[in-house]
Amino acid sequence: MKRTMTGQQRQAGSFLIEALVSLMIFMIGLIALLGVAAQATNQLGQSKFRNDASYLAGELIGEMWVTAGTPAAFNWTAWRARVADTLPGGLCPVASCYVTGTMVVLDITWTDKKDPAVTHHYQTTAQVAKNS
Repeated sequence: MKRTMTGQQRQAGSFLIEALVSLMIFMIGLIALLGVAAQATNQLGQSKFRNDASYLAGELIGEMWVTAGTPAAFNWTAWRARVADTLPGGLCPVASCYVTGTMVVLDITWTDKKDPAVTHHYQTTAQVAKNS
């Protein structure tokens, strides 16, 4: 004698499978959300470093504009020390931060602590002439 299953017997355990599938979908979404949050935090840090480099460049150009008769007479040592203290691996080497006449060229570089192989740059130029 062949026994047939009723509809209710065929559905037994399907709720458990649905619950496991929904938990798996929820966990995948949660992991993706954590990845997005980590990326946002990383970008926030990079934004801060770009802002710091911009501020340091503006500060230097402002000081040259106000205090020095000619930009070439400015003392770079203290400013370069501030770049090194403010930015991780911050540099403004002589070859990329210089004055030609009244033109100031700045290329500030720094590295990310999480990926030291990548060098970030902030470049700016300004014309600094004494007001008469």
